[in-house]
Amino acid sequence: MSEIDWLSGPWAQIVGLTSDLRVQVVGLPFLLSWLSAGVLRLLLGPDRGGLVSGAAIGIGFLAAYVAMFDVPPWPPVSSVQKLFFIALAAVLLGTLADFMRIRGEALGASALALTLGAVIWLAWPLVRGFDPTGVGIALVVWAGAGVVQMQLERAPSLGVAPVLMLATAACGLALLVLHASSTLMAQLAGAFAASSLGFALWTWPESRFAFASSAVIGAAVPLAAIAAILALFGNIEPLALIPLMGVFVADRVGGALVPGRGLSVQFLRFLIAVLAAVVSVLAAVGLQSLLQDPLLWF
Repeated sequence: MSEIDWLSGPWAQIVGLTSDLRVQVVGLPFLLSWLSAGVLRLLLGPDRGGLVSGAAIGIGFLAAYVAMFDVPPWPPVSSVQKLFFIALAAVLLGTLADFMRIRGEALGASALALTLGAVIWLAWPLVRGFDPTGVGIALVVWAGAGVVQMQLERAPSLGVAPVLMLATAACGLALLVLHASSTLMAQLAGAFAASSLGFALWTWPESRFAFASSAVIGAAVPLAAIAAILALFGNIEPLALIPLMGVFVADRVGGALVPGRGLSVQFLRFLIAVLAAVVSVLAAVGLQSLLQDPLLWF
């Protein structure tokens, strides 16, 4: 087989696979997140690499974005184009913080400032037009993002819980968007969930990496940006995001209802946390249905 034949054979098949929407939304972010976490740990060692590996969630999401839409131009025009640069900035900030071992209130303030800047940038057409409703929604989303970041930081740094919180919340956003018939944003939310699950493979049944700043900032900020786009422009009900926040306290529900230690206790606590997260997602979808079509419930 000649070199040209080889390039037109397997390479063409690979290119064809990456153009498949299912691969772009699910396969690519899942696989790349899983692979990049392992590569980062291998290159940087178990100590620093174990911290920086959380950037894999953002890397998988960015790869899926590029596969679906290509790299957006600068300066970006639409909110979806801005999402790419927001995610990139969040991944870089979180990775830099872990690489240089920056901790404390200064890092938390920087993450909140980045989230606020991202939300205002997304809502800028509404802010420039002095739209009080749009500005109010943007500030509420920012406040909610701050709560989510604190919950992720307080979650066990080792374990699957914080990763599943992100994945479940992203799935909830995808369901809300599908209910509003916005396929494009549902694909992005689904890609984020798939990337989170790819990293989750390294945290279960035994955690190999810490859920540090590269994961908290690199994942929470893009998730907040997706939520802001949906609340501001995506035809979903902003109030539906409130019950979805329950996903990030689901592990606390499990811990409160099933105290103690032991494998059986941990497994039961995990099941209760999953159930609480699913209930939060269903409550969000139900509230949106009620707000958009009240007669549907009567």
